[in-house]
Amino acid sequence: MRWMEAFTRLRSFPTARRSSDLGLALGLGLFVGLEREWRQKDVGLRTFGFAALLGALGGVSGESYALVSLMLLGVLLTLMNWQVIPNRPSL
Repeated sequence: MRWMEAFTRLRSFPTARRSSDLGLALGLGLFVGLEREWRQKDVGLRTFGFAALLGALGGVSGESYALVSLMLLGVLLTLMNWQVIPNRPSL
């Protein structure tokens, strides 16, 4: 039961809470990216890990930084799809 108390104290420390939130976001992004790597999609592990970490940093940092991270994510998505956009069939 002592380890549970130590974990509760550590979780209440603000830096530990933020770092655990960032770690969780990174882990989920890497997990989704790994699944996409297994299915041999264009975008995979590094991209989803980076996008999840960028989103989590924006959420932790505040509203103005969240908007900046959202814009950076838009730039990332545009750059990833740059080769696909001209070859896309018109509707």
